[in-house]
Amino acid sequence: MTNLEPISALLKADAILFWSDYGRKAIQESWTVRLNKQIRQLDQVKDYTNINIATGRDSLIVDVDLDCPEANALCDYFLPQTELEFGRSSTPRAHRLFKVIDLTKNHTRKYFSFADETKSMLVEIRANKHYTMCYGQYDNEEKVVWSKSGIPTEISWEALNKACALLGVACVISRKYAREGLRNEYIRKMVATLWQHKIEKADCERIITACATVADDDVNERLARVEDVYKRERSEQLQGLPKLAEEFNWTEDEVKDFKNFYSK
Repeated sequence: MTNLEPISALLKADAILFWSDYGRKAIQESWTVRLNKQIRQLDQVKDYTNINIATGRDSLIVDVDLDCPEANALCDYFLPQTELEFGRSSTPRAHRLFKVIDLTKNHTRKYFSFADETKSMLVEIRANKHYTMCYGQYDNEEKVVWSKSGIPTEISWEALNKACALLGVACVISRKYAREGLRNEYIRKMVATLWQHKIEKADCERIITACATVADDDVNERLARVEDVYKRERSEQLQGLPKLAEEFNWTEDEVKDFKNFYSK
């Protein structure tokens, strides 16, 4: 290992680091064993070892794991910028580290999943009682690469959770995005769904902007649908998720998972 700048940045941020065998996960080790291998200064770093960050605890550092292609494509529309970013060679910005200023012991893990045929996990927040490998080599021989190694952005747990929930919603919309010719109807019913679930207009606009941009769709046209729906009276009846699911062949599990985003 020649570039120790990321490790130096983590130590300056009070991160709790521990080493493990090169190219292997540390999942079999107890927390006692892990913390007995803690790295407190740069001269403890050895070549051909993996380095892991114990999230949460006194460091207050949490890891947002972008666990699907949609999350990696959409994340910058929802997550605050932070100067600690890393990932696999194939997904170099898939992990974002933040310092949660009001972290408590009850904050352990939040995840946003969608039960379709592609992949269940979309976005995960790792805090207390979890860890992330942040240096070395994965078991498939991919290397960890760092995109930024500076100061982690401070944020509240509620704000980070909301950002990840909105990102999760956008991931699903993007994954299920309708083909040309059906997009107007898809967006109309999706916007109505968000409106019915009391998603704020500004958040709906952010979601639709992100998804339309990634889909190379007409952003202004899709935002006009947001404007049209959000000016309606709450007493009006609009076709939302039930009709969308029927017309675009969503399963019951997909509908259930999508609804769960609003309760997190």
